[in-house]
Amino acid sequence: MQRLIDITIRLAKTGEPFRGHNENLKSDNRGMFLELAWLLKKYDSTLKQHLAEGPKNETYIKINSKIFYVHCHAHCLNLVLVDSIGRKNRIVFDFFGTIQFLYSFIEGSYIRHATLEKVAKEINLTLKTLKSISTTRWACRFEAVAAVKNNYLAIISAIQNICDTTKIPDVRSKSRGLLMQLQTFEFIFALNMLHPLLLLIVKVNSCLQAEDLDLLNSLNMIKSLKLSISQLRSDDNLFKKMYNDTVECYTETGVIIPQVKIRKISSKIDQSSEN
Repeated sequence: MQRLIDITIRLAKTGEPFRGHNENLKSDNRGMFLELAWLLKKYDSTLKQHLAEGPKNETYIKINSKIFYVHCHAHCLNLVLVDSIGRKNRIVFDFFGTIQFLYSFIEGSYIRHATLEKVAKEINLTLKTLKSISTTRWACRFEAVAAVKNNYLAIISAIQNICDTTKIPDVRSKSRGLLMQLQTFEFIFALNMLHPLLLLIVKVNSCLQAEDLDLLNSLNMIKSLKLSISQLRSDDNLFKKMYNDTVECYTETGVIIPQVKIRKISSKIDQSSEN
């Protein structure tokens, strides 16, 4: 058991996903947890025996057919997020792709990370640590979004500095591409839109994993979250605040705000109505 606990702690520390997309025995990638456990059992007879002879989930159900199986609501919440906005909404999809690319670009080099720290110190900003995007713990993306939102001006200045001073062609190319993506209206608006939304979700997600949580309270939390999200959709004041925050961010970075195109109403509609 201690061996499995050590694997769990290690994956949690490094922020790696536990589960794979396909965990059956024929799968080439069953997820980090199972892959590490199956690797260690080759060198550990105790772990090998436990994995071979230890009780499985289905065994308990066979022993007592009256066992009430309850899905993990926190995991279900993550699945809903992935299906609703993680894949189908291309703006959000591209947004998180940029967040992950930013993390890899800055944290992949000590020099680039030091540049960000230097810029933050110059503008008297308390820097939040950039976070990698988790592929399974979707609600935890709030930390990644919150860090970028807090560090936004420092990030722009740091990447511009890197772009101007680097002597490596691909670093300059990547930094220019990042600057373009980070300063688009879609990215900044998504940043302001997702921050309050993910804040609601991450709070509920944390509560759903409490040890003393019962089924009734978990259902009430889910209902409350659905109601809160529904209210956010119909709150005009919140939308105006998001838009104003986006415009303010544009102003601070000196980027020209794109003009909203007014669609022309076809004259054929009026003609057909007269006829």
